[in-house]
Amino acid sequence: MSVTGISNTISNGVFFSTVVQGRRIKIELPPQISPALHGLPPASPVFVGRDPHLGILLGRLDPAAGASAGSAGGPVVIVTAVGGLAGVGKTELALQSARTARDKGWFPGGVLFVDLFGYDDARRVEPAQALEGFLRALGVPGEHIPHGVQDRQRLYTSILASYARQGRRILVVIDNAATHEQARALLPADGSTGAVVTSRHTLGMLNARLLDLDILPMNDAVRLLDSTLRLARPDDTRVTDSPEDALRIAELCAGLPLALRIIGAVLIGRPGRPLAGMADELADEKARLEALRYDDIAVGAAFELSYRQLPVRQARLFRLLSLNPGPDASTDAVAVLAGTDGTAARRDLQDLARAHLVEAGVPYGRWRMHDLVRSFSDRLAAEDQEREPVLENLFGWYTHSVNIADQVMRPGRIRPDLGEPPGPAPAAFPDRNGALAWCEAEQSNLVAVVHNGVSEGLGHLVWTIPLSMWGFLTQTLSWDQWIEAHQVAADAAGRCGAHSGRGWLLNNLGTGYRAIGRPERSRAAFAAGLEVRRGLGDLHGQADSLKDMAMTARVWEDWEEALRLSHEALDVMARLTVPDRSGNAAALDIIAVSLAHLDRLDEAAAAAVGALAIWEDLDGRRDDRAWARCKLVHAGIARRRLEYGQAIGHCLEAREVFERINDTRDEAEVLRTLGELYMATDDLVSARVHWQRAVELFERLGDTVAVEALTHDLADLPEPAAGGEPDDASDDEA
Repeated sequence: MSVTGISNTISNGVFFSTVVQGRRIKIELPPQISPALHGLPPASPVFVGRDPHLGILLGRLDPAAGASAGSAGGPVVIVTAVGGLAGVGKTELALQSARTARDKGWFPGGVLFVDLFGYDDARRVEPAQALEGFLRALGVPGEHIPHGVQDRQRLYTSILASYARQGRRILVVIDNAATHEQARALLPADGSTGAVVTSRHTLGMLNARLLDLDILPMNDAVRLLDSTLRLARPDDTRVTDSPEDALRIAELCAGLPLALRIIGAVLIGRPGRPLAGMADELADEKARLEALRYDDIAVGAAFELSYRQLPVRQARLFRLLSLNPGPDASTDAVAVLAGTDGTAARRDLQDLARAHLVEAGVPYGRWRMHDLVRSFSDRLAAEDQEREPVLENLFGWYTHSVNIADQVMRPGRIRPDLGEPPGPAPAAFPDRNGALAWCEAEQSNLVAVVHNGVSEGLGHLVWTIPLSMWGFLTQTLSWDQWIEAHQVAADAAGRCGAHSGRGWLLNNLGTGYRAIGRPERSRAAFAAGLEVRRGLGDLHGQADSLKDMAMTARVWEDWEEALRLSHEALDVMARLTVPDRSGNAAALDIIAVSLAHLDRLDEAAAAAVGALAIWEDLDGRRDDRAWARCKLVHAGIARRRLEYGQAIGHCLEAREVFERINDTRDEAEVLRTLGELYMATDDLVSARVHWQRAVELFERLGDTVAVEALTHDLADLPEPAAGGEPDDASDDEA
């Protein structure tokens, strides 16, 4: 190009775009631009557990796959944004894929690499600086690199496009980007140049294919530890010699590759140290993050960089999240923690999830933290001045919410007066099934609230939780994790002067021990509870204890003792100022069962009729579950009298109730009984249908003993004749 007084010449190399220069300036680009391959950091020789992710990433970089996809029209976007928690191995995956793609000859123009240090304010690389580095690597002399970001970006993308047109595609690796803006200017725009971006955030606005990394499975975590040790010393067999200790270390590192590599480095420096000692050191939760440090590399420091980038409100929420004592939290619980509404809490949680500081749980609306991230959050929370009032609000919310759930599940039952909630309004439930579902979802949190609440000096606030879980526990029989919680709550109730509550809890503890087959402990707990109630002059409580003791005798088939205790309970209830009609019905129910087993069938039938009459007279205040169980007592008596039709009718009525109120265990039991009754009437088709449905429900409950027994019974049934249908198929579709 020549204009009077101006002469600009570009010669050799690749012509990128129109270049306008000043007077009499001549630019000569080198004949061949260096591929800048020397800037790619080395990949680790130890790469474990990421083969599926590597395969996905390479599939997106493969030019053959891109050409096939592009033939349908338009360029192929082959930018991949790899996201994940700090230390999960994003950079390593990017480097491994870049090395592999280069070795396969997919990017003959070379690989450009930049670490943006997006989460480190002291070393953060801005887009203009990164573009300058890329342009220099591509052979552009420093004096000809434009000053503005947009001008640099235009020149950069033109060069990449020119390389692609000449069959010299380049791969761009952008590591550690904190935001979309930091990475966007560095992305190729020609649809042929490959790019991989890594970030602790999910960068959903880059028009890129996303690939999120999770922690390693435990078997791969153990392999990573073993490979790390053997790389330094091939004869280091500590992992294979002590596989259980290696697994403990992997679990305590929560499958985080950075943590495992740090532990590997520590163990390499101490070749004589047993893995058991390392595992014991990591088992101290308060000191775990300090143990995960090697020179200037530390898991806690990696998390700290992510934390510092959070806006003030999200940083506060992150500090407080570990105060929720269970393994996960609902959005509603997080809103209580944050002192905000559900919409704001959900928005902040989604932002924290995008930063991979929390994880979306299952089902939707629940959130959890990686174990090591939780330890980091807990360390921050310990120093937060809001800790105590936030705990009181949260634990109070759980306490009052489960009490509301219990009121929905067991309306009209006597329960402790909790007063007004100390903070946010408790959860609300549309019906019994909704209350049951909430208790199921929050069970681990509620158990943890009892233990943590007592240790935090909030026993006066949380001791009622096991009582409010009673309706849930009697249906699900989830007693294992609640036994100790009942004892802790009973002790707390005694310390804060809630002696009536202590009596209640001890009585429930007796039922719990009965449920897990500990008769001596059950009797001791019942006796202790009855003693407390007698000392208080609590007639209603005494009757309650006696009924439950009678039920326990019934379970252990001590029929005479069950009769004695039931009649004693009726005598106590007769002295109540306000009659306990449901209590009378329950006692009569036990009497009916006991008399039936003692072959006093006429007396048993009379007691059962009396119990059923009370339940039906209560009408709107009737406990449907108790009524249905009373129907089963009737069925049992009719069965002993060989009145099978009547027994089947009672069972079908009971099953309808159990199904409606989502009482899976009782429904499974009545289905099993129906199968037996149909067998007795030679209706093998109906027996098969009901037993098969019972197996499905017992499998859902995890009752392997019942499943095995019914499966054996089903195997013994002869095959039904063609076209056979159960008598009540319309009522019992399987």
